[in-house]
Amino acid sequence: MISFFATFTAYLVLYKYTALFLIVLSGFILPVPVNEIILVAGAFASQGYMSVLAVMAIALFTNIGVDILGYSLTYRFGDDILRILRIRKDATFYRVRKYLENYASGTIYFGAIVGPFRPLINFISGLMRLPFRRFVLFDFLGNASSVIFFVLSGYLVGNYWRRFLTELWLFALVPIILFIIYVVYKTRFRDIDNIKD
Repeated sequence: MISFFATFTAYLVLYKYTALFLIVLSGFILPVPVNEIILVAGAFASQGYMSVLAVMAIALFTNIGVDILGYSLTYRFGDDILRILRIRKDATFYRVRKYLENYASGTIYFGAIVGPFRPLINFISGLMRLPFRRFVLFDFLGNASSVIFFVLSGYLVGNYWRRFLTELWLFALVPIILFIIYVVYKTRFRDIDNIKD
């Protein structure tokens, strides 16, 4: 994984914005450490090698484009994909759908921040045919929060980005914990409302 990451970093040094765009775009189908690359680009911006605003714009709009692509494909072809994969819509599927319908905004927002959940949430959002405007709004807000955090973190740590990356998992726990708290709170709150009714 280290040599894989070093390759991405080398491409970022050589091809700057084009490499950043292609690396973030490849996160649609490959397990690429997109957030870490965005942080490194922020660190390069602190050294004057790249523009911090350009890094933010490319990372933000490419992330959003990838999410919209995932959403759109499953919106249009989701049922066919399930049929090809022989996945049946069972009770669990409908529970997930009901949850997402009730708490879509927060789930999309936190999903855009917490990288590993993004493709799944995009897939389910499209499959459930959530309103496009709602999806884009909360996806934009989540991606903006994530990109600003990683670019500014890289910009602030500058030359110490390698050391910061080794401790990044501590920072990555924060949105994951917030996402879990959000899901548990919303689920419990909903259950209490149902009991009162």
